[in-house]
Amino acid sequence: MRRTLAATSLLAAAAACTPALAQLSDIDPNHKHAWGENIGWTNWRDANGAAQGVRLLPALNAPQFLAGFAWSENCGWINMGDGTPANGTAYANTTGADHGVNILGNNLLSGLAWGENIGWINFNTAPTLMAFGQEARWDPAAGRFRGYAWGENVGWINLDHAQHFIAVPLCEPDLTTGAIPGQPGFGVPNGILNNEDFFFYLTIFAQGNPAADLTTGAIPGQPGYGVPNGVINNEDFFYYLSLFAAGC
Repeated sequence: MRRTLAATSLLAAAAACTPALAQLSDIDPNHKHAWGENIGWTNWRDANGAAQGVRLLPALNAPQFLAGFAWSENCGWINMGDGTPANGTAYANTTGADHGVNILGNNLLSGLAWGENIGWINFNTAPTLMAFGQEARWDPAAGRFRGYAWGENVGWINLDHAQHFIAVPLCEPDLTTGAIPGQPGFGVPNGILNNEDFFFYLTIFAQGNPAADLTTGAIPGQPGYGVPNGVINNEDFFYYLSLFAAGC
């Protein structure tokens, strides 16, 4: 009982002292750029301070579609999807109201992103490029995108560069550089797993922040493990605790 009371007090204090956090982009701050042959660099992380950057949903370990925005200095915002496909699992891409980029079961990308000044960007390049091994796809082992996307008005967008590519941090419980709001690196993974990450998660869990929703259940192998369900409860806390304890 004493331990429970102490934990409850710590959660309450964290919630009271820390401002609410946005659900940040999943994209690695060190690997957030892709090159367009006619539009230059696109930044997939930093839209609205990373609060509207690209995310892989519903979970990093089982992504099905993208959400959020990439930014190009030369052509403006590129919308990867709103994160709410009509059927819950994939954008239909039959109307502008349900468009976005999907990650198929075989890790190929499909679907369309919309550029406010450049029109549609097609990520379903497998029919054209698979024979050359350059189809747009998600590489879960490396935690990065590969291949090329195509825009009728802008040409090829390169996701396949050896140094400049779009990736997510491979260490899932690495959430932040520091746990003090307002300081540089707050909410930005740094490749190091330590107490800062644990207290960062404790804070967003106490706040009921959507970013704390990590799983449906905390038992490995059961349906919903590692898949957010819109509810923040003890399952999420113990799921993160198991990730943190496992290390990277």
